[in-house]
Amino acid sequence: MASSWNGYRASKTALGGLQNGYATPRAKQAWAPGDVVNVGFVKGLEVVERVGGDYRLWNPANGKKYVFTPHMGLSAGWES
Repeated sequence: MASSWNGYRASKTALGGLQNGYATPRAKQAWAPGDVVNVGFVKGLEVVERVGGDYRLWNPANGKKYVFTPHMGLSAGWES
């Protein structure tokens, strides 16, 4: 006998997702200085500081520096 639970992949008319009390968990990252974050496919970046609306990040594995602006993306390098 098949199970009646369809999970969150079921359509809205089949009472899937929020209709059956299930929501996909959202990943959250802390963006405080010293925290390690992932930006797109670049993993393991450490937050150095926040300057205005930008975050200065660096990769401890290779020493590269990055600037991340929310909703604008990641760019290479920053000056002290």
